Amino acid sequence: TAAIASISRSGSVGCNWTLPRESGAASAQTTIDTAGTPVATLTLNSGYAYLAIANPDLVVAGTVPGQQVTVTCSLSLGSVTQTRSASVEVGSSHRRLESGLSLVVSNPAAARRQTLAKLTCQDAYTVGDAPTVGVATGLSVIQIRG
Repeated sequence: TAAIASISRSGSVGCNWTLPRESGAASAQTTIDTAGTPVATLTLNSGYAYLAIANPDLVVAGTVPGQQVTVTCSLSLGSVTQTRSASVEVGSSHRRLESGLSLVVSNPAAARRQTLAKLTCQDAYTVGDAPTVGVATGLSVIQIRG
């Protein structure tokens, strides 16, 4: 998309490209579980293609010796999904995972109806009581084509 930047004396129009539309959502630390928890969601207008970016920050704490904890996050944009995981062994040493995952998804074809950008995360663990797992994120969506 372009915007008028100048008009010369002869009537010629000069244009500058405008920045793409961007939408964003942020979530505070959200406790997740094994069933899957929505962490951030945006509803986007129809008729456009989008690029979605999420960088969830993970915090895992547990006290069960030898417990393996995996956190899996999925970023969906319409029917396109990207999934990433991070794992840590927690336990008697009270190790914590403080990590980030980067997820980027695009839907190159313009959607005919409203599109949903959604980050969902879940955890899995091997033994004992459930660990405490939290996720906070920013979710940015940029319109890449109309």
